[in-house]
Amino acid sequence: MTGPNERALREFADMVAMEDSMTTSALRPHRLMAEHVWKALRTLGFESGRVLVHGDDPASYLGHPYAKGHGFGSLVATIGPADGSGYPVQAEKFTNAGENFDLVIAALPFNDVKFALPFHQDRRRVMQEVLTFVSLDLTKAGGMTVVLASHDLLDAPDTEARQVIADQADLVGAVRLPGGIQRNVAGTDTATDLIVLHRAPPGQRPRRIEFTDTTPIFIEGRILLLNTYFDERPDYVLGQIDIDPRTSGPNAMTVTADPRQFEADFGAALDDMATTSRREGLVYSARTRSGVLDIPGSEQLNAGGANRARPLARDRESETRESEPVVDENPERPELGLW
Repeated sequence: MTGPNERALREFADMVAMEDSMTTSALRPHRLMAEHVWKALRTLGFESGRVLVHGDDPASYLGHPYAKGHGFGSLVATIGPADGSGYPVQAEKFTNAGENFDLVIAALPFNDVKFALPFHQDRRRVMQEVLTFVSLDLTKAGGMTVVLASHDLLDAPDTEARQVIADQADLVGAVRLPGGIQRNVAGTDTATDLIVLHRAPPGQRPRRIEFTDTTPIFIEGRILLLNTYFDERPDYVLGQIDIDPRTSGPNAMTVTADPRQFEADFGAALDDMATTSRREGLVYSARTRSGVLDIPGSEQLNAGGANRARPLARDRESETRESEPVVDENPERPELGLW
C-alpha cells in the first residue's frame, strides 16, 4: 500500500508505539539496569551527592520502592554511600531550576520507540539532543551524566550535536542494548544506548574518546552508519547488529540477542567500562565544601571556592527537614520538572 493511506497508517502506528512506551511497564529491566549503573558509578568514584533523575520511569533508576516502570517525570534525591538501587531513598520533585547536580541520570523520552515515519524519528533525535545538552548543563563540573537514548543519537549522519556534547564532557563509555529489551511490545523495540559522560573539572585536561564520527558498515547488502566508538569496541554492543526491515536509510539498525543473556552481558560491559575508565583516571570528582576537587585515586585539584557544592542533607544538622518519598500520582502526564 502506498500514498496517503500508507502515511496515515504509519502515523497511527507511531502514535500507538508512543502510547505503549508511556504506559507499558518496564519495571524489571529498568531496575536491573539501575542496579548495574549504580555499581558502575560507585566504581567511578561517586559516593554521595545531589542526584537528578528525569525522563522515563525516574523512580526505578533511583531505586524507589514505589516505581511503576513507566511514565515521565523528574525526581531529586540526596544519595549517600549506603544508598543505591533498591534502597528506599527520599525523593522530591524537581522544582529548583537554579540547582546543579553531582549526578544526572536521563532516560530520554521514547528512547525505545521504533518510529515508522522518518520525520518522527528526526524530531525524537533533536529532542534527545536538546535534553542531553540540558542534562549536561545541570551537571556540576567534575560530575557525571548518564543518558539512555535511542541509538540514532550516536549514529546519526550529522555530527554537530555530538560535537557539542564532546565540547562539554568526556565520554566515559557507552553500551548498546538489544532492541526490545525494555518493553517486548511491537513498536518499542529500537536499539538503545546507555551513555556515561563526565564533565571535566577546571584545570583537568580532558581525555578524548572518539564518538562524534560514524563508520559505514555493510549488512545484508545495505549500508548502515555505526558510531566509531562501537565500531572499535564491538564487545559493548550486546548482541548482533542487524537490519530492521521496517526502517529505511542508514539508521535502519537493530540489535538482536537472547534476552536471557542480557543481565550478564550488561553487567560485564558496564563493569569493564567503569574499571577501564577508573584505571585511566576518568572518574567522578566532587567539589568539597572547602572548594577542593576530590578526585578518587589522584591528587586533589584546587578549583577555588566560588561555587561550593551543597552540603549533604545528613551533614546539615541545623537545616533538618522532613521529607516523604514522592512519586508522580499520574506519571503518564508530563508535567513535572523538565517535562
